[in-house]
This record gives sequence, structure tokens and C-alpha cells, in this order.
Amino acid sequence: MDPVAFNGLEVVGSVRRPTWVVSLTDLLMVAEILATPGEFSHYAKMRGDMVASKAMAAAEADLLGAYLIDRLRILDRSSSNEFDRILIGYSCDKLNDFYTRREAGLAAEKPGSGVPTNITDALAKTMYESGWERCVDTVMSEQPSTWKKWKRFCTRHRRGGTFTAGNALSLALVAGGEPSLDSFNTSITLNVPVRG
Repeated sequence: MDPVAFNGLEVVGSVRRPTWVVSLTDLLMVAEILATPGEFSHYAKMRGDMVASKAMAAAEADLLGAYLIDRLRILDRSSSNEFDRILIGYSCDKLNDFYTRREAGLAAEKPGSGVPTNITDALAKTMYESGWERCVDTVMSEQPSTWKKWKRFCTRHRRGGTFTAGNALSLALVAGGEPSLDSFNTSITLNVPVRG
């Protein structure tokens, strides 16, 4: 891997903000796995943050695999020592299995972010609303256990209701209409239509 792709623009001394440098084939892989605007946007932002955190890996598939496992929370533990580096190891087994099985013509389950489809669809339809990026960051930072609770909530509240996902995020099931986003100073409400 060339040094610019490995360390971003830091190598040439022109980093004003964290930058994600990626090959076209790896970009297509990421776009296939994280197909919605919210998922892709969050990953791209995290990859840019890796430059600032001095994190690296041997392949983009390992970075994407680590993201799918835990949203690269390892970056939260980065060191302030300028000589410390974070090396993300082999994390792409699910991605490799998916592409190998698909290539062989076998049934293959595509790995995903773990965020329910009704949430990612609502985010895709609200991407031009104020507070969208903050909403995406909040949604994508939720623990996987949140989405299990959300699925149970959706089953029990088929006519609507409000689910508190975290300190700043509420998900409102609404009957009819289109998804919308209400963003306030400290809280966000994503209105998700009830599926018929």
C-alpha cells in the first residue's frame, strides 16, 4: 500500500482536516456494504478521523470489518503521544465470507451496520434536513443492544409511540406520512413511519 493511502495527506504535510484516501475498488466495496447515505457518510467521517488518531490497517476490508463490529470505538482510546500508533488487525472474515460465497454462486448474507432498515431508510429520506449529520452520528454510535430493543418496541407499538434510544436521541413511530427530523440544541427526534 502506498504511504499516501496508508497515512492520508499527513505524509505530504497538507492536512487541514482528516482525509480518507481510498482506491476505487475499496470504495465500491464500502458503497456496496454501506449502501445508505447515513451509513456511508458516518463511515467516511470515521475513516477521516483515523488520520488524526494515527490508526492504520493492512487493508480497507479490515477497517470496514472493524467498523461493522464496533464502529471503530478503538479510536476513542487513542494516545496523545505523537509516536503511538493504532494498528487494526484482521477483521474482514465476514466480508471475505460474503464475497467468496457470492463468487461461488452460493447463498450469501451481506454484512451490515446492524442499524434496522426502517431507521436507515428514514435517515436517507431526511438527509437534507437541519441536524441530519448529528442525527446520523448519534444513530450510528448506538450500541447493538439498542436496535434489539427498537425491534421489540416496533412490534409492540404498531400504531405509533416514542422510543428513547440514548441521551439525545428519540425515535418516534408515526402512522402514515414521510420520515422527518426534529433537531434541537440537545436532542434529536427522528420520525419513522410505521410499516404497514
